[in-house]
Amino acid sequence: MKASARMACCVGFGLAAVLSCVAQSGMEGTLATSDVTMHLDAGARAPQVIGLKGPGGPQWVNTIAESLPAWLVREGQRVPLHWQLVRARSWVRAERVAFVYESQTPHLRLTWEWRARARFGPLEHRILIENLSGEEWWIAPPDSLQVSWSVPASEPMEHLYIDKGAGAPSPVGTHRVAVGEGYRWTGRSTTFAHPSPGDAPEVIPYEAVMKCDTEGRGWFAGIEFSGRTRLTLDRGLNRLSAVLGLDPEPGPVMTRLTPGDTFETPTVFLGAFAGGDDGAGNELRPWVRAVLGNPRTWQDPQYPLMVNNSWGIGMDINEHTAEGMIADASALGFEMFHLDAGWFRGVGDWYPNPHKFPHGLAPIAEDAHRHGLRFGLWVDWSQAGPDTEPGALNLHDPKVRDWLVADVAPDWKPQDFKGQTIDIGVPAARDYAATRQQFDRPLCEFQGLQWKFADMAIKLDSAQLLLYRAAANADRGLPSAYETAVAKAACNQTGFEVS
Repeated sequence: MKASARMACCVGFGLAAVLSCVAQSGMEGTLATSDVTMHLDAGARAPQVIGLKGPGGPQWVNTIAESLPAWLVREGQRVPLHWQLVRARSWVRAERVAFVYESQTPHLRLTWEWRARARFGPLEHRILIENLSGEEWWIAPPDSLQVSWSVPASEPMEHLYIDKGAGAPSPVGTHRVAVGEGYRWTGRSTTFAHPSPGDAPEVIPYEAVMKCDTEGRGWFAGIEFSGRTRLTLDRGLNRLSAVLGLDPEPGPVMTRLTPGDTFETPTVFLGAFAGGDDGAGNELRPWVRAVLGNPRTWQDPQYPLMVNNSWGIGMDINEHTAEGMIADASALGFEMFHLDAGWFRGVGDWYPNPHKFPHGLAPIAEDAHRHGLRFGLWVDWSQAGPDTEPGALNLHDPKVRDWLVADVAPDWKPQDFKGQTIDIGVPAARDYAATRQQFDRPLCEFQGLQWKFADMAIKLDSAQLLLYRAAANADRGLPSAYETAVAKAACNQTGFEVS
């Protein structure tokens, strides 16, 4: 693109500024905050992140264009898509850049959008695909972000990612790994963080890559979605490639686009930083608070609390260790000590283990208060176990057995902190949760049961909506074996788990 063929326009918006250049074959734009500058290009067939740059740092140059969906599926047949930039619908503004592409047959519209939602911090990105045709299609969800930075093979780098707790602390937790040629990494995240046996621990859907120099400059990216997501990092000869988005495995993964429907990829953020992993965190933390946090929450001067949680030692917590953690938390300026799983006699037997806490929990709470800390306690009142001590929720009790979401084998044994869930939909079980008190509070006020109530509502609503969709389409003369099978499976599973 020759400079003489360009038209430049500069618009200011506080610290967020944009420079757009329009050419005969496409558009260009630069979106910026005080912490990052990003150059974007709208080619005739696909858009591209050209470069990413932090304050005073070198630019990360991206070498690949966005891979837009290449085909749709209808009645088992693939139909190719041919995307073309629509300049009249695209725009470059101070806080937002959107490049719009359309495929005429089938008629779909794709919006490739970047936003600066604050005057500082990273930039946000999402892709929207709208079905403008009069027909129903199936589409493979595109990745939220694809980049391949040009990196000299001799450049040493480190990769930062963080495991979720997910039932048991991992040996490392926070990983800083050398990224040499041939490095390949995949991180996965789901709502409940239950990896399959043999799989790596799930990760927080965030990563950072930094150069191994005195300035610690690098880039970070994350996904603003709590469902099934995947991040990959791959270093080859003179390149470093990253992909973020929905997890395509197990595949093939397809989503339905009815006429007028819009599919939206999970929003991701991308930023640049200096100062190593601390620099990345110091840039990201205030941005999360300003952009992603609930403004009502921040009106509470006590929020968020800095908490020292005992799960760092897992189920091995005891009175002596808890007192040491409380003293450390106070010395470090924390505001709360939270006693996690491991304090009780057994699953379903929510009384202090006399071997671990011979004086009960009251002295632990009082010790926290003497140190100026709040005291928190983990419980899951909806879990039944085999304990027969007075007050235990014993699943062998005929009354309690009728409350279980599923029967258990005669030789069944609970996990360390996970038993068999009782069904709060059973009136007697609901009355138990609503009326029984512990620590002078009804059980239903404890977080463990509130999660169960919320999970049950989500499962019921999801199953009902899937059933209604299948029935409605069948009534319109558009029966779908796929939708019927999904609705049947969801309703059956929810029936066992909830009612």
